[in-house]
Amino acid sequence: MTRKRKLAWWIISIFTILSAIALYLYLTKQPPPLAETTQAREALTQAKTDKADVYAEEHFKLAESMYDSAMNCWKRENKKPFYKRRNYDRVIDFSGKSAAESEKASAKAIHKVNNFQVDLKKKIETGKALIERYDSTFRKVPMPGGIRDENNRGQLLLKEAELAYENEKFVICNEKAAKAVILLEKSYQYCNDHLEEYFSQLSEWKRQAESTIAQSRQRKSTAIVVDKFARQCYLYQSGKLKHQFKIELGPNWIGDKTFNGDKRTPEGFYKVTAVKSGSRTKYYKALLINYPNAEDQQRFRKTKGKKSSIGNLIEIHGGGGKQGDWTDGCVALTNSDMDVLFRYASVGMPITIVGSLRSLNEIFN
Repeated sequence: MTRKRKLAWWIISIFTILSAIALYLYLTKQPPPLAETTQAREALTQAKTDKADVYAEEHFKLAESMYDSAMNCWKRENKKPFYKRRNYDRVIDFSGKSAAESEKASAKAIHKVNNFQVDLKKKIETGKALIERYDSTFRKVPMPGGIRDENNRGQLLLKEAELAYENEKFVICNEKAAKAVILLEKSYQYCNDHLEEYFSQLSEWKRQAESTIAQSRQRKSTAIVVDKFARQCYLYQSGKLKHQFKIELGPNWIGDKTFNGDKRTPEGFYKVTAVKSGSRTKYYKALLINYPNAEDQQRFRKTKGKKSSIGNLIEIHGGGGKQGDWTDGCVALTNSDMDVLFRYASVGMPITIVGSLRSLNEIFN
C-alpha cells in the first residue's frame, strides 16, 4: 500500500469513527427538560400569586431552592463538551420536587388565607362592636383625656385595618386589627369600671331624692331635684312633679365637685341663697346655691394642700340650649325654662343634685 493510500485510509477511518460517535451521541442524547422546568416555574409563579411566600413560607422557600438546584444542574450539563453525554435526570428530579412543593405551598396558603380572612373579619367586627358600645354608652360621659386618646387611636387603627383588608394586605390588617381591639377593649373596660364605681352611690342618690320629694309633700312646698346623668331638672310642688327641664352641666360632670376649676357640678343637699336677675347675673336669670356646704368643706379639708381653693358661685342659671356641657360646674337651662322655674323660686328652696335616679341597666338596656 502506498504512503498516500495509507494516509487516506487513516483519514477515512477516523472520520468514520467520529461520525459513528456523533451518530451515537445524537441517537442517545437526552432531550432538554423543557416541559419539566416549565411546569416547575409555572407552579412557583402560581404559588407566589397565591401569596405562599407569606402564608406558606417554608414550603415556598423549599420550592424555590429545588428550582434553583434544577437550573444549576442544567447549566452544568450544558457546559459539557459535545462529545460527552448530557444527563438531565437530576434536573428533572429537582423540577418535579419544586413543582410538588409549590403545589403544597399554594394549597396551604389558600387554606390559611381563607381561614385568616374569616379571623380578620371577626376581629374587625369585634372592633366595630366595641366602638358602637363605647359611643352609645360613653360618648357623653366625661373620661380622662388619655382614655379618649386610646379609643381614638383604636378607631383609627381599625379603619386602617379595614383598608388593608380591602387591598388583601392581610398580615398588615391582622397587626392593625389586633392593636385596635386591644386599645378599644382597654378604653371600654376603663370607662365601664369607672361608671360602675360611680353608680355604686345609686342607692344614696335615690334616698336623697326621695327625702327631698317627701319634704316637699309634707311641707306643701317646692323643691328641685337634678339628675345629672339624665340631664334633667325636676321641679316638685307638694311632692308632685310640676315641671321637667333639660339641663347642661360642666364638661367634667361625673363625680362630686371637690375644688375650684374641676368643671364638676356638685352633688348633695343644697338650698337657694339668692334669686338673681337683671344686672345681678350674666346668665339672664340665676338661682345661687349654698355650695360649698358643710359636707363640701369637710371633704375639701381632707384634700387641702393639693388644691388651692374649694370654689363657689354655683348656680342654676339661664343661657342653656347649647347642646353640650360647657359650664364651670353650674346647671344651665334655656332662658324660657328659667322663666318658668323663676315663678316657683325662693330663697331657702331645697335643691338636691344626684348622679342618677336610674341604674346603669335601666339606662343602657
